[in-house]
Formats: sequence, C-alpha cells, structure tokens
Amino acid sequence: MNTKRAIAAVSWFWGALLFAILLVTSFTALAQTVEPAASDQNKIASALADALRTSPGDISFLVILSEQMNPQQVVAAMGAEDIVAKRAALYAALTEHARRTQAPLRAWLDAQGVSYTAHYLVNMLEVRGDLALARRLAQRPEVGRLV
Repeated sequence: MNTKRAIAAVSWFWGALLFAILLVTSFTALAQTVEPAASDQNKIASALADALRTSPGDISFLVILSEQMNPQQVVAAMGAEDIVAKRAALYAALTEHARRTQAPLRAWLDAQGVSYTAHYLVNMLEVRGDLALARRLAQRPEVGRLV
C-alpha cells in the first residue's frame, strides 16, 4: 500500500513539474516581450484594464515579474545525467529565483495590506485589487506585465 502511494505521489510530482515547465516556457515568452522602456500603462493587458474599469470591486489578476528564468538554460547548465536529479534541481532553482526576486514586491504588497498568492515555477503573483493598484504595480521596475 505504501509503495502505491509513493508511486502516485512521484507521478503527481512529475506531472505537476512538467505542467509547470510548460507554463514557465509560455510565460517566459510573454515576459520577454516587455520592453525595458515600456510605459507603465503598456504593462497592463488591455483586457485586464477593461475588466478593472468595469468591475464594481476587486478582481484577481496576475503580476508577472520581468525577471524569468529560462528552464532550458538551467537544465543545460546541470552536469547531472539523472533525470530525477535534473528535475529536482530545476524546481529548486526556479523556486529560489522567484523567492529572491519577489521579495521586494511581496514586502510592498504586505505593507499595503494587499492579498496575494505567490507562484514560483512561473515568477508571478496572483493579486486581488482594483485599477488603482494595477497602475501602482505597473510603476514598479520588477513588474514586467499584468494580465
């Protein structure tokens, strides 16, 4: 019985990791399209801006940080041949990078009393807020895009 649970847990972990890598790859492409000199308003997706303008209250949206890791480069830099070791190292690298780069933004959100959920495999935060909050977030240099 414990073996079946262990196999199920490992299968779930690898499935989730594969999904996260695919998600990171797609969001990395989004994050890399943000020009460093982009105006603050260009950081807010037009669909999100419309939803924020018409919503009577706070809504949930994603704050994608400018600094995203490239999983292919991380894996290529690893010397380990073992696929399990590579996956574990990739997960550790992505989560450490996100924790480090999110720290200033998370501290600011905490000080503002804004609720959020941190995501590590894609370097982003899910935030609940209004248009005013989105505009303030867009002014922050570590923010690449709001969707």
